Amino acid sequence: MPPDFTMVVGPDVVPVAGTDITRRYKAGIAAASASADLIMFIEDDDWYGPRYIETMYYGWLEAGSPQCFGWDRTTYYHIVSRKHMTNTHKGRSSAMNTMITSKSISHIGFPLDSEPFFDLHVWKSLKGKSVTRRDHDQHCIGIKHGVGMTGGKAHDKDWRGFTTEDPDMFWLKERVNRESFELYSNKEKFSFPADRSCGR
Repeated sequence: MPPDFTMVVGPDVVPVAGTDITRRYKAGIAAASASADLIMFIEDDDWYGPRYIETMYYGWLEAGSPQCFGWDRTTYYHIVSRKHMTNTHKGRSSAMNTMITSKSISHIGFPLDSEPFFDLHVWKSLKGKSVTRRDHDQHCIGIKHGVGMTGGKAHDKDWRGFTTEDPDMFWLKERVNRESFELYSNKEKFSFPADRSCGR
Protein backbone atom coordinates (compact mmCIF):
# COMPACT_ATOMS: atom_id res chain seq x y z
CA MET A 1 0.00 0.00 0.00
CA PRO A 2 1.90 3.10 -1.20
CA PRO A 3 1.30 6.55 0.31
CA ASP A 4 -0.45 9.19 -1.78
CA PHE A 5 2.82 11.12 -1.89
CA THR A 6 6.17 11.43 -0.12
CA MET A 7 7.94 14.62 0.83
CA VAL A 8 11.67 14.92 1.57
CA VAL A 9 12.55 17.60 4.10
CA GLY A 10 16.08 18.43 5.04
CA PRO A 11 18.81 19.90 2.84
CA ASP A 12 17.45 23.45 2.98
CA VAL A 13 16.78 23.43 6.75
CA VAL A 14 19.45 25.33 8.66
CA PRO A 15 20.42 23.57 11.92
CA VAL A 16 20.14 25.25 15.30
CA ALA A 17 22.34 24.47 18.31
CA GLY A 18 23.77 21.30 16.74
CA THR A 19 20.42 19.68 15.97
CA ASP A 20 18.02 20.08 13.10
CA ILE A 21 15.37 17.44 13.74
CA THR A 22 12.71 19.73 15.22
CA ARG A 23 13.07 22.29 12.45
CA ARG A 24 12.81 19.55 9.83
CA TYR A 25 9.69 18.09 11.37
CA LYS A 26 8.05 21.50 11.67
CA ALA A 27 8.88 22.35 8.05
CA GLY A 28 7.69 18.97 6.80
CA ILE A 29 4.44 19.05 8.73
CA ALA A 30 3.65 22.56 7.54
CA ALA A 31 4.27 21.59 3.91
CA ALA A 32 2.47 18.23 4.02
CA SER A 33 -0.60 19.49 5.87
CA ALA A 34 -1.72 21.46 2.83
CA SER A 35 -2.26 18.24 0.84
CA ALA A 36 -2.51 15.35 3.30
CA ASP A 37 -5.14 14.17 5.75
CA LEU A 38 -2.71 11.84 7.49
CA ILE A 39 1.01 12.48 7.96
CA MET A 40 3.49 9.70 8.70
CA PHE A 41 6.96 10.49 10.05
CA ILE A 42 9.75 8.50 8.38
CA GLU A 43 13.41 9.15 9.20
CA ASP A 44 15.88 8.52 6.40
CA ASP A 45 18.54 6.68 8.43
CA ASP A 46 16.13 4.20 10.03
CA TRP A 47 14.88 0.99 8.44
CA TYR A 48 11.28 0.36 7.40
CA GLY A 49 9.89 -2.88 6.03
CA PRO A 50 7.81 -3.17 2.83
CA ARG A 51 4.51 -3.47 4.74
CA TYR A 52 5.22 -0.80 7.33
CA ILE A 53 2.93 1.88 5.88
CA GLU A 54 -0.12 -0.35 5.43
CA THR A 55 0.43 -1.98 8.84
CA MET A 56 0.50 1.42 10.50
CA TYR A 57 -2.49 2.68 8.52
CA TYR A 58 -4.76 -0.24 9.33
CA GLY A 59 -3.59 -0.16 12.94
CA TRP A 60 -4.61 3.50 13.07
CA LEU A 61 -8.06 2.65 11.70
CA GLU A 62 -8.51 -0.17 14.23
CA ALA A 63 -7.52 2.22 17.02
CA GLY A 64 -10.34 4.58 16.08
CA SER A 65 -8.35 7.02 13.92
CA PRO A 66 -6.83 9.04 16.78
CA GLN A 67 -5.03 12.36 16.30
CA CYS A 68 -1.73 10.64 16.94
CA PHE A 69 -0.82 6.98 16.52
CA GLY A 70 2.18 4.67 16.82
CA TRP A 71 3.62 1.56 18.44
CA ASP A 72 4.74 1.61 22.05
CA ARG A 73 7.94 -0.33 21.40
CA THR A 74 11.01 0.56 19.40
CA THR A 75 13.99 -1.64 18.69
CA TYR A 76 17.21 0.30 18.18
CA TYR A 77 20.34 -1.10 16.56
CA HIS A 78 23.74 0.53 16.97
CA ILE A 79 25.68 -0.36 13.85
CA VAL A 80 29.03 0.77 15.26
CA SER A 81 28.93 -1.27 18.46
CA ARG A 82 26.80 -3.97 16.76
CA LYS A 83 24.37 -4.19 19.62
CA HIS A 84 20.61 -3.72 19.88
CA MET A 85 17.95 -3.05 22.47
CA THR A 86 14.19 -2.55 22.71
CA ASN A 87 12.56 0.37 24.51
CA THR A 88 8.97 0.51 25.69
CA HIS A 89 7.41 3.97 25.51
CA LYS A 90 4.60 4.44 28.01
CA GLY A 91 1.61 5.96 26.23
CA ARG A 92 3.49 7.08 23.16
CA SER A 93 5.83 6.02 20.36
CA SER A 94 9.12 7.29 19.02
CA ALA A 95 9.09 9.98 16.34
CA MET A 96 10.26 7.53 13.68
CA ASN A 97 7.11 5.48 14.33
CA THR A 98 4.48 8.22 14.68
CA MET A 99 1.67 9.41 12.44
CA ILE A 100 -0.68 12.34 12.98
CA THR A 101 -3.79 13.77 11.35
CA SER A 102 -3.41 17.11 9.61
CA LYS A 103 -6.45 18.40 11.52
CA SER A 104 -4.54 17.99 14.78
CA ILE A 105 -1.61 20.21 13.83
CA SER A 106 -3.07 23.33 15.39
CA HIS A 107 -3.06 21.53 18.75
CA ILE A 108 0.62 20.59 18.71
CA GLY A 109 2.77 22.44 21.20
CA PHE A 110 5.78 22.83 18.95
CA PRO A 111 9.03 22.95 20.95
CA LEU A 112 11.94 25.32 20.43
CA ASP A 113 14.00 24.60 17.32
CA SER A 114 16.93 23.60 19.54
CA GLU A 115 14.86 20.93 21.33
CA PRO A 116 15.75 17.44 20.01
CA PHE A 117 12.86 15.47 21.53
CA PHE A 118 10.15 16.50 19.11
CA ASP A 119 8.13 13.33 19.65
CA LEU A 120 7.60 14.02 23.36
CA HIS A 121 5.96 17.35 22.57
CA VAL A 122 3.71 15.85 19.90
CA TRP A 123 2.45 13.07 22.16
CA LYS A 124 1.90 15.44 25.10
CA SER A 125 -0.07 17.81 22.90
CA LEU A 126 -2.38 15.40 21.07
CA LYS A 127 -4.91 12.75 21.96
CA GLY A 128 -2.99 9.77 20.75
CA LYS A 129 -2.97 6.02 21.08
CA SER A 130 0.05 3.76 21.05
CA VAL A 131 -0.42 0.02 20.65
CA THR A 132 1.78 -3.00 21.25
CA ARG A 133 3.01 -5.03 18.27
CA ARG A 134 5.08 -8.07 19.12
CA ASP A 135 6.53 -8.05 15.60
CA HIS A 136 7.47 -4.37 15.61
CA ASP A 137 11.11 -5.10 14.74
CA GLN A 138 9.94 -6.87 11.59
CA HIS A 139 8.55 -3.55 10.33
CA CYS A 140 10.87 -0.81 11.60
CA ILE A 141 14.21 -0.52 13.39
CA GLY A 142 15.78 2.67 14.68
CA ILE A 143 19.38 2.85 13.49
CA LYS A 144 22.02 4.53 15.64
CA HIS A 145 25.34 5.40 14.06
CA GLY A 146 26.91 8.69 15.15
CA VAL A 147 27.24 10.16 11.66
CA GLY A 148 26.08 13.74 11.15
CA MET A 149 23.73 15.64 13.45
CA THR A 150 21.48 13.62 15.72
CA GLY A 151 17.99 14.32 16.95
CA GLY A 152 17.85 12.34 20.16
CA LYS A 153 20.53 10.45 22.03
CA ALA A 154 22.58 7.24 22.01
CA HIS A 155 24.05 7.81 18.55
CA ASP A 156 27.55 8.47 19.78
CA LYS A 157 27.09 8.73 23.57
CA ASP A 158 25.56 6.68 26.37
CA TRP A 159 25.55 3.32 24.61
CA ARG A 160 25.10 1.41 27.89
CA GLY A 161 21.52 0.49 27.01
CA PHE A 162 22.68 -1.57 24.04
CA THR A 163 23.27 -4.87 25.80
CA THR A 164 22.33 -7.50 23.21
CA GLU A 165 25.39 -8.22 21.12
CA ASP A 166 25.28 -9.06 17.41
CA PRO A 167 28.97 -9.19 16.44
CA ASP A 168 28.39 -10.74 13.01
CA MET A 169 25.24 -8.69 12.42
CA PHE A 170 23.19 -11.86 11.81
CA TRP A 171 20.25 -10.52 13.83
CA LEU A 172 20.08 -7.40 11.66
CA LYS A 173 20.64 -9.29 8.43
CA GLU A 174 17.63 -11.51 9.14
CA ARG A 175 15.35 -8.47 9.36
CA VAL A 176 16.39 -5.85 6.82
CA ASN A 177 16.56 -6.01 3.04
CA ARG A 178 19.85 -6.67 1.28
CA GLU A 179 20.52 -3.10 0.15
CA SER A 180 19.94 -1.74 3.66
CA PHE A 181 22.17 -4.38 5.20
CA GLU A 182 24.98 -3.55 2.77
CA LEU A 183 24.72 0.09 3.83
CA TYR A 184 24.50 -0.55 7.58
CA SER A 185 27.37 -3.05 7.55
CA ASN A 186 29.74 -0.70 5.71
CA LYS A 187 32.56 -0.25 8.23
CA GLU A 188 34.19 2.57 6.27
CA LYS A 189 31.01 4.64 6.24
CA PHE A 190 30.11 4.02 9.87
CA SER A 191 33.22 3.94 12.05
CA PHE A 192 34.76 5.96 14.85
CA PRO A 193 38.42 6.68 15.71
CA ALA A 194 40.09 3.96 17.76
CA ASP A 195 40.35 6.17 20.84
CA ARG A 196 36.58 6.66 21.06
CA SER A 197 34.75 4.70 23.73
CA CYS A 198 32.24 2.22 22.32
CA GLY A 199 29.56 0.91 24.64
CA ARG A 200 30.76 2.17 28.01
